[in-house]
Amino acid sequence: MLIKTSVLLYYVESIPKTRAFRWATYAALFVVNAAGLALLLLNVFRCRPIRSAYTYPAANESVCTNFVDLNLASVPLNVVTDFAILVLPLPVLSQMAVPFSHRTAVALMFTAGAIFTTITLIRTAMLQHAHIAQVQAKEAVEWDGVDENEFPCRSYNICISSSFPMVRDN
Repeated sequence: MLIKTSVLLYYVESIPKTRAFRWATYAALFVVNAAGLALLLLNVFRCRPIRSAYTYPAANESVCTNFVDLNLASVPLNVVTDFAILVLPLPVLSQMAVPFSHRTAVALMFTAGAIFTTITLIRTAMLQHAHIAQVQAKEAVEWDGVDENEFPCRSYNICISSSFPMVRDN
């Protein structure tokens, strides 16, 4: 959520302003932050009583929402917002007169973003197959170590922070 917010705020500050672009960016900011807050609250309060989510072993009377189900439910919105963040600046950037090297650097950044979105989809499919196998086998496997958003966040951090020197003006 925070990485997407920072990228969208970067768009607002650095890309030439048009009214439609600004409204679309603010709409994407709202969707990203509302969904992130909802997912955060669902993860924090996923057990009744709440303390059973943070104690091991959990009490027998506790009822918890499956961690994997919460993450799988968030994937479609994450993919849509990733796609929106990739596509949002394209009309504005295509009209800008910039040198070829800058255009190439921006194209590489967007290609990396598309690759990371694809990797998220592949990881989600693998997680879904593992979850289905778990349900079919009725095994009590602990999935709390799986963090669906850890790899994309690290990837975006590396990609974005390493690409800024390429696109700055000399």
